[in-house]
Amino acid sequence: MSIIRTTCVVGAGFLLTASAWAVPANYLAGEPTASGGSELSDTAWKLVRFLPQKSHPVAPEDHALYTIVFKADGQASIRIDCNRGMAEWYNNGGANLSFGPLATTRAICTCTPPLFRLNDDLAKVKFYHVQSKHLFLELVDKTGTYEFEPAANPPA
Repeated sequence: MSIIRTTCVVGAGFLLTASAWAVPANYLAGEPTASGGSELSDTAWKLVRFLPQKSHPVAPEDHALYTIVFKADGQASIRIDCNRGMAEWYNNGGANLSFGPLATTRAICTCTPPLFRLNDDLAKVKFYHVQSKHLFLELVDKTGTYEFEPAANPPA
């Protein structure tokens, strides 16, 4: 397993942007977002590692820099290195999971390794499963799986 060292230099300016993702079909169909009935509601997770399909697993040095908090109202709070973001999340039963467009700060984080494309990959999440108290987010294009563990103190 590779460990990525992180030494960050954050740019002076911040910009709030929304990624140009396709809106999930369930959103267009007017189906509800997550509710208190989903096992992901009101849970917080930190990244353990990314498991690429055709390469070795890669893990961040500081797992707390990559987190997802699934709120019961269907909003997800996301931290990706020195940036923060929000997106709607959808789970209409079973193992299906998708995210709406991600609005995020775009600080210049020189420590963001290219293998952690979490901000782009969230749009590709199609399925999830929880195994041994770990959350696995599987990408629709089968390029890899993100493994998360419970976050002890979820960010506000």
